[in-house]
Amino acid sequence: MVVLRCIKYKIYHFQYAVESRATRMMIAIINNKGGTGKTTTCVNLAVGLAGRGHRVLVVDLDSQASASLALGVQDDALSPSICRALFDGTPVKDVIRSGIQPGVDLITAEMNLSNADLLLAKAAGRERRLNDLLAPVRDAYDYILCDCASALSLVPINALVAADCCLACLTPEHLAHEGLRMLARAIARLRINMGIDVQWLGILFTMVNPRLRHSSSVMAKVREDFGRNVLTTEIRRDVKLAEAPFFGRSIFHHAPASKGAKWYGNLVDEVIERCRNIPLKGRLPAC
Repeated sequence: MVVLRCIKYKIYHFQYAVESRATRMMIAIINNKGGTGKTTTCVNLAVGLAGRGHRVLVVDLDSQASASLALGVQDDALSPSICRALFDGTPVKDVIRSGIQPGVDLITAEMNLSNADLLLAKAAGRERRLNDLLAPVRDAYDYILCDCASALSLVPINALVAADCCLACLTPEHLAHEGLRMLARAIARLRINMGIDVQWLGILFTMVNPRLRHSSSVMAKVREDFGRNVLTTEIRRDVKLAEAPFFGRSIFHHAPASKGAKWYGNLVDEVIERCRNIPLKGRLPAC
């Protein structure tokens, strides 16, 4: 009986590993509004996916380098970063930091990224620069997560061009809802004008306070407008989620028994399931 259980265990993990290797999904985590939990989501989703046996690369595309700092990189050790690859032609493998967290590799960002629009303005194929840079390493990872800046400037556009799908983080506030509608329209125009083939992974409510009637009203309206594109998982406010970046750790390592860890665990499950169905999903909604 023990031998049989061991065989079943090995078969299960072999099948899981094959499934993991077959995923190959690049996700742009976006919103043109700041303070919506993009970085918290990127870091915890990455570590959560790695904890399920997936190989994950985080690409920090925000000049504030918040994802890099939250993953434990010191602010005086951010170079070499994505800037070296985007602007100087350094091979991407030379800026990847392996095992920055268990199962998670990282490409850092730094302040020079804020000049990307200027530095790449005259570059040929500037919207595909990130796609071309990551091409040699895409097959090495099951998931590549891009933490984008709070704007729809050239670097986030690069992420959308390269990505298979996008995940929008949304706080349940009226102006955030309006910003999401504008973002969806902007991406729809990019799809038409530039041939971007990015799909809609989903909209994630973050920093939810269920006791606020206004929040509930906004969430109901977003679900009405965007339907199944809204994720079931919700991330509520939790002090442990706010503490974790200070220690350069994910919520799963900082407070594994916390509610925040439970919610992000649920997100990992939902993202894995949705990614399986990405080819069958509709495109970005026109709002």
